[in-house]
Amino acid sequence: RVIDLPDSIQELEVIAKKIRELAKEGENLSRIGIAFSSPSNYRPHLDRIFTEYNIPYRRKTPMSLISGPLIKELVGVLTILAGDFDDQDFLALASAEFLSLDCTSLLDKLNHILGEVRFEANGWSLVRLIEDKVRVIEDDELLGIIDFIKKNLKWNLGKKVTFKAFISKFIGLLNKFELADKLDEFEDGSEVMAVWNEFKNITAKLNKIADEKRTLKDWIKLLKLAIREANYTFDQGQGVEITGKIELRSGDYDYIFLAGMSHDLYPTASHNPLDRYFKELGMELTDDQVLDRYLFVDHLLGAKKGTFITYSKSASEEQALASSCIEELKRVVTLKKTEVEENLYSINELQQSLGLKLKAGKEYTDYTQGDDYHWQEDLLTKFRLLKERNRDEFAVYNGKLEEESNLNWLEEKFDDDYVYSADLLGSYANCPFRFLFEKVFKLSSFDLSEEILPFERGRFLHKIMEKFYSKFSAGKVTEDNQEEAAQVLLTATQEVLAEYPLFKESFYWQTEGNRYLQDDDLGVGLEKILAFERDSTIKSNKKTNHFTVREVEWEFDGLELIDDYKFRGRIDRINYHEEGWLGVIDYKTGSINNPVQIPLYIMAAKEEFEEDIVHGGYYILDPGKGLDYKKVKVTNEMYKSSTKATDRFNESLEEAKKNIKEYITNIKAGNFKLGDGDNGCSYCQCKFICRKEEA
Repeated sequence: RVIDLPDSIQELEVIAKKIRELAKEGENLSRIGIAFSSPSNYRPHLDRIFTEYNIPYRRKTPMSLISGPLIKELVGVLTILAGDFDDQDFLALASAEFLSLDCTSLLDKLNHILGEVRFEANGWSLVRLIEDKVRVIEDDELLGIIDFIKKNLKWNLGKKVTFKAFISKFIGLLNKFELADKLDEFEDGSEVMAVWNEFKNITAKLNKIADEKRTLKDWIKLLKLAIREANYTFDQGQGVEITGKIELRSGDYDYIFLAGMSHDLYPTASHNPLDRYFKELGMELTDDQVLDRYLFVDHLLGAKKGTFITYSKSASEEQALASSCIEELKRVVTLKKTEVEENLYSINELQQSLGLKLKAGKEYTDYTQGDDYHWQEDLLTKFRLLKERNRDEFAVYNGKLEEESNLNWLEEKFDDDYVYSADLLGSYANCPFRFLFEKVFKLSSFDLSEEILPFERGRFLHKIMEKFYSKFSAGKVTEDNQEEAAQVLLTATQEVLAEYPLFKESFYWQTEGNRYLQDDDLGVGLEKILAFERDSTIKSNKKTNHFTVREVEWEFDGLELIDDYKFRGRIDRINYHEEGWLGVIDYKTGSINNPVQIPLYIMAAKEEFEEDIVHGGYYILDPGKGLDYKKVKVTNEMYKSSTKATDRFNESLEEAKKNIKEYITNIKAGNFKLGDGDNGCSYCQCKFICRKEEA
């Protein structure tokens, strides 16, 4: 049975409803299994939705270690040890559940002190300011806690030790926080102990392979990276079995649910142009994608009573598109449209249905109620009252902070000396609500993907390009110097990858590293970049081939570019033409959704350089999806004949200035509405707070 749905949340809701139907028919929940083609899209919503529908489940799918109990506090300690912490990191340490600092009763006082110094310093400079203020109020108890933190967490980060010595020192520090006593309170089968055991496994593995001496700072950084990459598995309770990606075994289940079977999520056969040479070389390779497809079909045929398949549209699709595997299944099995009953069995379901009907502008006439459930009289009364109301009255959040203390706080934070960045302003432009949580409240978000994260891939490529052009004096790849350029690029890549030990130790990172290096040669991805550097043009004008790279990672800070507002930023690349022109380029490995970044960078370059700025835009730096220049703004000089390009160029700068002033005014005024449209909602961690798709 197959069903297509608008999004992954509704997939889970349909699955929960169908499982409830099966349970009412007397089916054993332990004989039902669920697998996901992409677990990270579903795990964050799983517990909430299954709890709402009262579906017990056993979770056998791996979870990101950083999301587990205890680990965030250990990472918090590592952040303090690294010395690059802020006021929120310090407060998190003081309020940690597993680390005994005995200052719970003093948190309000400490929070008040941090509120007075939060914009003045970071790291140990922040601690000194806190200490000075505590001495003024003569609070000996807080002074004792600060002395304890300074004595035990202010390490000599330049000291070189083995990893074994580092982890021994770190465990000794945790014992001073009485962590061992805290852990004794939990049983061996608890989630806390599952997380702690995985942490010990990480340190044991690193201890085996890291026998050299490094600075304490290097070991701290490595351990944080290893924690972020790791996963743990915790089997909780009884009920439906939730597994990871394609882990169900044939014949183990009466019913199997496969979620996320969209065309872009489930693997399809790909053709490598090198495949035809393998046979001649006597090589036999396993196609993992074909194997996954075989397992998929095997699972479908393995369910004893039935299989349910769901899929939903991705962010780039107008409608849901099924995996090609589903089309292939029509040859061997009968596919039916999944039907789900619409009975309401909880107040939560009524509220959801009520909200959806209001959104559609419909009126209420009748509800089909479950035979075994009767609404209480007070709920019916409330329902009748709700029918009378106007939709506008149900707005739960109008995007406006109106409390005077909040507005004063914003004025203080974003005062005349505040330095704005393109990233910060672009974040507000895309979704003011997300900006409020990520940039103002500074609530951290974590990607639950087991593979290498997109921002990490971008960071590696940025560093490689920076090192390449800082070493390659010619500044432009040509047919004459491409061999020299390849050697310089190879050296730069080797140096960048050497900074990250996980490229040697992790399967996912090794796979990523192969895109850059193959043995002692450039990988396919970098070969594509080198060829693009040699052959690319901007706006199809041959003159652009004569641009060389003049600056890489050029920084500006405190420039008053608009009215009295100050700005900072880092331009990935500034191109130079012999006729006295400059161009501003920013590398992108993901989507382009910042309307003010390039205009702001152009304004900064105009302020600091004498030459005319004749172009500014994005360089899509993703060998897997294609290399290209996008959204490039140009002047008349970039065309053989044009009289309007410069006008459009200048108009875009003026429009950006107007928008930036509007953004800053709204930020200070406390206007943080939900963003319009889908500006990265599918991967935004704030969607678990705004729940825009259900509002």
